[in-house]
Amino acid sequence: MRTFLLCMVLLSGMLLRGQTDLKVTEFKDSQVISTNFTVPLVRFNFVEQTENNLEKGNVTFFSSVGAGVSYNFGRLFQHENNDGEIVENEFMNIIGVQMGFLFSAKTSDPPTNIFALTTGINILDFHVGYGYELGTISENQKRGFLTISYSIPISKLTKAGLFVINKGRLANKENDRSTF
Repeated sequence: MRTFLLCMVLLSGMLLRGQTDLKVTEFKDSQVISTNFTVPLVRFNFVEQTENNLEKGNVTFFSSVGAGVSYNFGRLFQHENNDGEIVENEFMNIIGVQMGFLFSAKTSDPPTNIFALTTGINILDFHVGYGYELGTISENQKRGFLTISYSIPISKLTKAGLFVINKGRLANKENDRSTF
């Protein structure tokens, strides 16, 4: 325990020593291209209707993962160091469009591999979209499906994955009380 506390004190000292004062500038109505990981929360697969079968589709939860590229509108926060260099861009998405893919593998009998192309709308960090499966599907299942996903922007995990198209206009702190 003592070793752990000593390591934590040394680590915090190194982090605090390397910090500089950063100036943060906020822009409204910014446009960016970003990459993200996608975790489908709910997926609705359509099925073929038959005389004896009245079901419309199947619902699955947390059954795959994916990635995508999106064009988003929102707020941009630029962090500048003392030399005026932009060291980080932070983006808060409001709305956007996304294209990407999902994949999953099941080791059941028989094994199934799913690869699907997706497209849809991003609202905040949620994605509502349509996908088309290219892999193995069930006997009566259609290839098209709907999905509600959570998108994790790669720019929130690393300093990469965000390309600023248009900074937008400078936010006026006194008049812009909304987070949007």
